[in-house]
Amino acid sequence: MIFAVLNQKGGVGKTTLTLNLAAALLERQPSRSLALLDLDDQESLFRYRRVAKGKDGDKSFKNAEFFSVALADLPHQLERLRGEFDHVLMDAPRSLDDELCAALFRLCDGALVPMIPEYDALLAAKRTMKVVEAIGAEKMKRGQPNLRARVVISQNSNAPHRAKIKKAARELFEEKLLRTLVPSASAVGLAAFEGQSVLFSSPKSSAANAFRRLALEIEHAWWI
Repeated sequence: MIFAVLNQKGGVGKTTLTLNLAAALLERQPSRSLALLDLDDQESLFRYRRVAKGKDGDKSFKNAEFFSVALADLPHQLERLRGEFDHVLMDAPRSLDDELCAALFRLCDGALVPMIPEYDALLAAKRTMKVVEAIGAEKMKRGQPNLRARVVISQNSNAPHRAKIKKAARELFEEKLLRTLVPSASAVGLAAFEGQSVLFSSPKSSAANAFRRLALEIEHAWWI
Protein backbone atom coordinates (compact mmCIF):
# COMPACT_ATOMS: atom_id res chain seq x y z
CA MET A 1 0.00 0.00 0.00
CA ILE A 2 0.99 3.60 -0.58
CA PHE A 3 0.46 6.07 2.26
CA ALA A 4 0.93 9.82 2.34
CA VAL A 5 1.63 11.71 5.56
CA LEU A 6 0.15 15.07 4.68
CA ASN A 7 -1.37 18.20 6.15
CA GLN A 8 -1.76 21.37 4.13
CA LYS A 9 -0.11 23.25 6.97
CA GLY A 10 3.61 22.97 7.63
CA GLY A 11 5.19 22.42 11.04
CA VAL A 12 2.77 19.76 12.26
CA GLY A 13 5.32 16.95 12.69
CA LYS A 14 5.00 15.05 9.39
CA THR A 15 8.64 13.99 9.26
CA THR A 16 8.77 12.93 12.92
CA LEU A 17 5.62 10.87 12.44
CA THR A 18 6.84 9.30 9.19
CA LEU A 19 10.22 8.27 10.59
CA ASN A 20 9.06 6.83 13.91
CA LEU A 21 5.95 5.19 12.49
CA ALA A 22 8.12 3.47 9.90
CA ALA A 23 10.40 2.17 12.65
CA ALA A 24 7.40 0.88 14.62
CA LEU A 25 5.86 -0.85 11.59
CA LEU A 26 9.16 -2.52 10.77
CA GLU A 27 9.62 -3.62 14.38
CA ARG A 28 6.19 -5.26 14.34
CA GLN A 29 6.89 -7.10 11.08
CA PRO A 30 10.68 -7.25 10.51
CA SER A 31 10.24 -9.15 7.25
CA ARG A 32 8.23 -6.42 5.57
CA SER A 33 9.98 -3.97 3.26
CA LEU A 34 9.28 -0.26 3.36
CA ALA A 35 10.14 2.64 1.05
CA LEU A 36 10.35 6.05 2.71
CA LEU A 37 9.86 8.90 0.24
CA ASP A 38 10.77 12.48 1.01
CA LEU A 39 8.79 14.77 -1.31
CA ASP A 40 9.96 18.04 0.25
CA ASP A 41 12.86 19.96 -1.28
CA GLN A 42 14.26 20.52 2.23
CA GLU A 43 14.83 16.74 2.46
CA SER A 44 14.10 16.63 6.18
CA LEU A 45 13.37 12.90 6.03
CA PHE A 46 16.00 11.91 3.47
CA ARG A 47 18.81 13.31 5.61
CA TYR A 48 18.22 10.45 8.07
CA ARG A 49 19.38 7.97 5.43
CA ARG A 50 23.09 8.51 6.05
CA VAL A 51 22.78 7.71 9.76
CA ALA A 52 20.10 5.03 9.50
CA LYS A 53 21.89 3.04 6.81
CA GLY A 54 25.40 3.58 8.15
CA LYS A 55 27.60 0.88 9.67
CA ASP A 56 26.58 1.73 13.23
CA GLY A 57 23.23 3.22 12.28
CA ASP A 58 19.64 2.75 13.36
CA LYS A 59 18.91 -0.95 12.90
CA SER A 60 15.20 -0.14 12.82
CA PHE A 61 15.57 0.55 9.09
CA LYS A 62 17.30 -2.63 7.98
CA ASN A 63 14.47 -3.39 5.53
CA ALA A 64 13.77 0.21 4.58
CA GLU A 65 15.15 2.46 1.90
CA PHE A 66 15.08 6.25 1.80
CA PHE A 67 14.39 8.20 -1.39
CA SER A 68 14.23 11.89 -2.25
CA VAL A 69 11.65 12.29 -5.02
CA ALA A 70 10.49 15.36 -6.94
CA LEU A 71 6.71 15.66 -7.27
CA ALA A 72 6.97 15.71 -11.07
CA ASP A 73 8.71 12.30 -10.99
CA LEU A 74 6.49 10.77 -8.32
CA PRO A 75 4.06 8.76 -10.55
CA HIS A 76 6.95 7.04 -12.31
CA GLN A 77 8.78 6.32 -9.06
CA LEU A 78 5.67 4.92 -7.36
CA GLU A 79 5.03 2.58 -10.27
CA ARG A 80 8.53 1.20 -9.80
CA LEU A 81 8.53 1.08 -6.00
CA ARG A 82 5.11 -0.54 -5.68
CA GLY A 83 6.56 -3.72 -7.12
CA GLU A 84 9.73 -3.61 -5.02
CA PHE A 85 8.37 -2.84 -1.53
CA ASP A 86 5.48 -4.05 0.58
CA HIS A 87 4.55 -0.50 1.55
CA VAL A 88 5.47 3.05 0.58
CA LEU A 89 5.30 5.84 3.16
CA MET A 90 5.59 9.38 1.81
CA ASP A 91 6.50 12.50 3.76
CA ALA A 92 4.59 15.16 1.81
CA PRO A 93 5.82 18.67 1.07
CA ARG A 94 4.83 21.55 3.32
CA SER A 95 2.02 23.98 2.54
CA LEU A 96 0.29 22.20 -0.34
CA ASP A 97 -2.69 23.86 -1.99
CA ASP A 98 -5.88 21.91 -2.77
CA GLU A 99 -4.83 21.08 -6.32
CA LEU A 100 -1.44 19.61 -5.42
CA CYS A 101 -2.93 17.87 -2.42
CA ALA A 102 -5.55 16.23 -4.65
CA ALA A 103 -2.93 15.19 -7.21
CA LEU A 104 -0.92 13.47 -4.49
CA PHE A 105 -3.95 11.73 -2.99
CA ARG A 106 -4.87 10.30 -6.39
CA LEU A 107 -1.66 8.27 -6.22
CA CYS A 108 -2.31 6.91 -2.70
CA ASP A 109 -4.22 4.12 -1.06
CA GLY A 110 -4.34 5.84 2.31
CA ALA A 111 -3.37 9.02 4.13
CA LEU A 112 -2.35 10.10 7.61
CA VAL A 113 -3.13 13.71 8.48
CA PRO A 114 -1.06 14.84 11.47
CA MET A 115 -2.00 17.94 13.41
CA ILE A 116 -0.75 19.75 16.46
CA PRO A 117 -3.38 21.05 18.92
CA GLU A 118 -3.46 24.56 17.51
CA TYR A 119 -6.43 26.24 15.85
CA ASP A 120 -4.80 26.83 12.45
CA ALA A 121 -3.58 23.22 12.33
CA LEU A 122 -7.12 22.02 13.06
CA LEU A 123 -8.48 24.13 10.20
CA ALA A 124 -5.78 22.82 7.86
CA ALA A 125 -6.56 19.22 8.83
CA LYS A 126 -10.25 19.86 8.16
CA ARG A 127 -9.46 21.28 4.74
CA THR A 128 -7.12 18.38 3.96
CA MET A 129 -9.79 15.83 4.90
CA LYS A 130 -12.26 17.57 2.57
CA VAL A 131 -9.80 16.96 -0.28
CA VAL A 132 -9.56 13.33 0.86
CA GLU A 133 -13.34 12.97 0.64
CA ALA A 134 -13.43 14.48 -2.84
CA ILE A 135 -10.66 12.23 -4.17
CA GLY A 136 -12.20 9.21 -2.45
CA ALA A 137 -15.49 9.84 -4.22
CA GLU A 138 -13.64 10.32 -7.49
CA LYS A 139 -11.82 7.01 -7.07
CA MET A 140 -15.03 5.14 -6.28
CA LYS A 141 -16.72 6.52 -9.40
CA ARG A 142 -13.87 5.05 -11.40
CA GLY A 143 -14.29 1.68 -9.72
CA GLN A 144 -11.15 2.09 -7.64
CA PRO A 145 -10.87 1.45 -3.88
CA ASN A 146 -11.84 4.41 -1.73
CA LEU A 147 -9.07 6.62 -0.33
CA ARG A 148 -9.07 6.07 3.42
CA ALA A 149 -7.52 8.62 5.73
CA ARG A 150 -7.06 9.10 9.45
CA VAL A 151 -6.15 12.17 11.51
CA VAL A 152 -3.54 11.83 14.26
CA ILE A 153 -2.89 14.48 16.92
CA SER A 154 0.41 15.38 18.52
CA GLN A 155 0.34 15.32 22.31
CA ASN A 156 2.18 18.66 22.53
CA SER A 157 0.89 19.75 25.95
CA ASN A 158 -2.21 19.75 28.11
CA ALA A 159 -2.62 23.52 28.15
CA PRO A 160 -6.32 24.45 28.44
CA HIS A 161 -6.68 25.85 24.92
CA ARG A 162 -4.98 22.78 23.43
CA ALA A 163 -7.25 20.47 25.37
CA LYS A 164 -10.22 22.29 23.83
CA ILE A 165 -8.76 21.88 20.34
CA LYS A 166 -8.26 18.16 20.91
CA LYS A 167 -11.88 17.90 21.99
CA ALA A 168 -12.97 19.83 18.89
CA ALA A 169 -10.91 17.47 16.72
CA ARG A 170 -12.58 14.43 18.29
CA GLU A 171 -16.00 15.91 17.56
CA LEU A 172 -15.08 16.99 14.04
CA PHE A 173 -13.33 13.86 12.78
CA GLU A 174 -15.04 11.22 14.96
CA GLU A 175 -14.13 7.71 13.77
CA LYS A 176 -11.49 9.10 11.41
CA LEU A 177 -9.38 10.27 14.35
CA LEU A 178 -6.82 7.80 15.68
CA ARG A 179 -6.91 7.30 19.44
CA THR A 180 -3.14 7.25 19.92
CA LEU A 181 -1.47 10.63 20.32
CA VAL A 182 1.89 11.25 18.67
CA PRO A 183 4.33 11.83 21.55
CA SER A 184 6.25 15.09 21.77
CA ALA A 185 8.57 13.95 24.56
CA SER A 186 12.15 15.15 24.79
CA ALA A 187 13.29 11.63 23.86
CA VAL A 188 11.74 12.11 20.40
CA GLY A 189 13.56 15.39 19.82
CA LEU A 190 16.86 13.94 21.06
CA ALA A 191 16.50 10.93 18.76
CA ALA A 192 15.83 13.24 15.80
CA PHE A 193 18.93 15.26 16.67
CA GLU A 194 20.98 12.05 16.55
CA GLY A 195 19.36 11.03 13.26
CA GLN A 196 17.55 8.07 14.81
CA SER A 197 14.08 6.83 15.61
CA VAL A 198 13.06 6.97 19.25
CA LEU A 199 12.45 3.21 19.09
CA PHE A 200 16.18 2.76 18.49
CA SER A 201 17.55 5.44 20.81
CA SER A 202 15.10 4.91 23.71
CA PRO A 203 13.33 1.59 23.03
CA LYS A 204 11.77 1.32 26.49
CA SER A 205 10.54 4.92 26.69
CA SER A 206 6.89 5.92 26.81
CA ALA A 207 7.41 7.73 23.50
CA ALA A 208 8.62 4.56 21.78
CA ASN A 209 5.66 2.63 23.18
CA ALA A 210 3.28 5.30 21.90
CA PHE A 211 4.56 4.83 18.35
CA ARG A 212 4.18 1.06 18.78
CA ARG A 213 0.52 1.56 19.75
CA LEU A 214 0.06 3.90 16.80
CA ALA A 215 1.51 1.32 14.40
CA LEU A 216 -0.87 -1.33 15.76
CA GLU A 217 -3.83 1.01 15.40
CA ILE A 218 -2.86 1.81 11.82
CA GLU A 219 -2.50 -1.86 10.96
CA HIS A 220 -6.02 -2.47 12.20
CA ALA A 221 -7.40 0.56 10.37
CA TRP A 222 -5.91 -0.49 7.02
CA TRP A 223 -5.70 -4.27 7.48
CA ILE A 224 -2.01 -4.34 6.57
